[in-house]
Amino acid sequence: MTEKELWIEYKATKDKGIRDYFIEKYYPFVKHVAGKIAVKGIDYNLEYDDLVGYGTIGLIDAIERFIPEKNVGFLTYANMRVMGAIYDELRKISIMPRSLRADMKKIEIATETIENETGKKSNRGRDC
Repeated sequence: MTEKELWIEYKATKDKGIRDYFIEKYYPFVKHVAGKIAVKGIDYNLEYDDLVGYGTIGLIDAIERFIPEKNVGFLTYANMRVMGAIYDELRKISIMPRSLRADMKKIEIATETIENETGKKSNRGRDC
């Protein structure tokens, strides 16, 4: 049975065995996405395993919502759902508003640009 046929059967029957097969098959992908997000150094005091857990919830959601007839690859669709689930959870636990995080990121990029142009490292408030 091809994977597309398996998707069609799952959509028709909601067979838990097929769902579990897809979870197991795409779990390494979730770990990959979580690893990419963890490498970005998001400062939420979370473990990699937490990110994988949030991503797994996104994977299960992607499996439930995927429509194989649309001829979009599952990983393309799942990537958005997995990343979205992780970032949604990170936003929930953050005490800092999104706009402030965006402003801080702009400042960080500007500081790095200036450092690269001048060849000098800034103190970045370390004397406080």
